[in-house]
Amino acid sequence: MLTCIIANDGTKLMPTTNIKKVRKLLKTKKANIVCHHPFTIQLNYKPTTEIRLQPIELSMDAGYQTIGISIKSKKHEFVSAEYELLNNEVEKHNDQRKYRKTRRNRLRYRAPRFNNRRSTKKEGWLAPSIRNKLNQHLQLVERYCKYIPITNLTIETAQFDTQLVE
Repeated sequence: MLTCIIANDGTKLMPTTNIKKVRKLLKTKKANIVCHHPFTIQLNYKPTTEIRLQPIELSMDAGYQTIGISIKSKKHEFVSAEYELLNNEVEKHNDQRKYRKTRRNRLRYRAPRFNNRRSTKKEGWLAPSIRNKLNQHLQLVERYCKYIPITNLTIETAQFDTQLVE
């Protein structure tokens, strides 16, 4: 299990997977829990040794339905996770369609709708589903960058034809 560590002055330190050491720090009140996902502790004392940070890379595969994340240094992989997007999207649309249909059937008379549509979209407009995906990607990157001293960020966005792959 990955544990992110923050110094008492707020600087990010190297994450650790040594659970025994983290439990000892928490039990002796030398550290406090800051966040549960990713699990983060903040030290209550000033570290006596010099802090040496290794380069840490966050790699992200920005897929359509899943986001793959890997956080690694040269020697160790700290996080390997997969996050799903668009859970039950078809069911949500079907429910929305059903509610809209019943809402319209309850009306006996409805005034004619005319000229109530915008003809052009504002610059930078994104569909709500695409905007949601973009926000999910940004939130995941921000969540890990907040507590881990990440030096490199790699995002894979390639699209390829799966039928051509042998």
